[in-house]
Amino acid sequence: EPKKVAQKITDRIEQLKQQGLDDEEFERARRKLYGDYVIEYNSVANIARMFLADKMKGINSFDYIEEFNTVTKEYTESILKEVFIEKNEILSIINPK
Repeated sequence: EPKKVAQKITDRIEQLKQQGLDDEEFERARRKLYGDYVIEYNSVANIARMFLADKMKGINSFDYIEEFNTVTKEYTESILKEVFIEKNEILSIINPK
């Protein structure tokens, strides 16, 4: 039922665009992303992968924490509206032979 799943995702995105993000959900997601990032530093392999990937993208890995603190709910909502445009959606369904 890929089309039903895609429609539910589209409906939820449209709802968020119209009503905005819930303050509590936004802060919970923010803390989760921050925690996931910090956990990356618990493994030498993850640190190496992260630093290499960031170097290839021209990013300073240590700037993430400073930039992370500048992300606001309002900024996130503006990105949500800018990036998730229904007319630009594409659904690819791969069926077994």
